[in-house]
Amino acid sequence: MEGFTALLLTKDPVKGTTLEKFLLSTNANEKIPLFITGHSQGGGLAPLMAYWLMTNVNLKDKFVFNTYAFAGPGIVNKSFRDNFMNALPPDASFQMLVNPIDVIPWFWTDLPGITANNIPVAVPWPYRFLLSVAEGALQVAGITYYHITEADTIGRIPITDDVPGIHPSDTLNWYNYWWKMEHKHDSYLKILGVKPLKPV
Repeated sequence: MEGFTALLLTKDPVKGTTLEKFLLSTNANEKIPLFITGHSQGGGLAPLMAYWLMTNVNLKDKFVFNTYAFAGPGIVNKSFRDNFMNALPPDASFQMLVNPIDVIPWFWTDLPGITANNIPVAVPWPYRFLLSVAEGALQVAGITYYHITEADTIGRIPITDDVPGIHPSDTLNWYNYWWKMEHKHDSYLKILGVKPLKPV
């Protein structure tokens, strides 16, 4: 919610307008296609932003909402998921897109699945322990997280043995390398056949 609130409060550095003020200022004779997207944390925030837009009485009839959430964790409860799907207009679209061996989309909806399915490679014991503790804490608190909808698989980065400076027997560093490789935004661009971004 802090990230979502920050998005709503962010202002254009030149005009000083918020996102809502900018969107309210747009005019057209027909509904304008609007694309909402993000990767990782942005993939988690994209559904929140889409829901806010779809339920905003001043904006919901101005746009056709197309949401593409990449590699987002499952961070909503069942009520939000159900409300989101009920609020989705007939002309809107919503897609979750993932690399199936990217660990982040498994948070927080299926922590045991990370270990059981070796996501992205065999999970070393320190991570197995932390995942087990996290899952236990959620169960004790009676918390269940969901994704808005089932994700579409877009492909993966092939696991290879030729990682410079890391041997598969070094299970912790091996795991750290591959979970980062399978999750990073440039890997998603590569999977999609798009040119990677230049370093900032």
